Amino acid sequence: SGGAVSGAVAEAVGGASSASSIAAIVRDEATATFVGSHTVANKETGFTGTGYIDYTGEGQVNWPLIIVTSANYTISVRYALSGGVADRPLTLLIDGVDKGTYNFPLTATWSTWGTVTKTIALTAGSHTLSLKTTGQSGPNVDKVDIVAVVSSASSTSTSSSSSSKSSSSSSSSSSKSSSSSSSSSSSSSSSSSSSAAATPV
Repeated sequence: SGGAVSGAVAEAVGGASSASSIAAIVRDEATATFVGSHTVANKETGFTGTGYIDYTGEGQVNWPLIIVTSANYTISVRYALSGGVADRPLTLLIDGVDKGTYNFPLTATWSTWGTVTKTIALTAGSHTLSLKTTGQSGPNVDKVDIVAVVSSASSTSTSSSSSSKSSSSSSSSSSKSSSSSSSSSSSSSSSSSSSAAATPV
């Protein structure tokens, strides 16, 4: 049995071409180009879109990829691999450059789907994402999701900044209150002095 891969990349469910680097975006198998005898199949169940890509023999599957913001991204492959076969690794290529190999643990059936993930740095611009066989064909691949990794440092910085502003605001408010109290005391003293001056002896 074979596999499918939905290219996940630059935009949106339904195969639109506008780009986004934040949400997980998936392109279906219709956007893929094949090098080798891989085909789109729908015999198994549980896939997304209209089918999945059946890795038959050797070769690779390519998808256009548009990245809006340079950052680290998780690239997740949804797959099925059963029937007592051994692992069928696929190499991840970005613009033809090797970014590591995915290994695929067996799933219960060809209709049971698992996910494997890698995190890599991607630069803003147009790229080609490929999943290439390594001599043992490949699993059934349903889709590829690409999601920007949100940095916790920016959250911490925002929180810290917020706390600092709050503290500063509180201090300012306290200072104003003290100033107001001092002004009130001064006014009261002035009033008392004036009253004493007006009292006949």
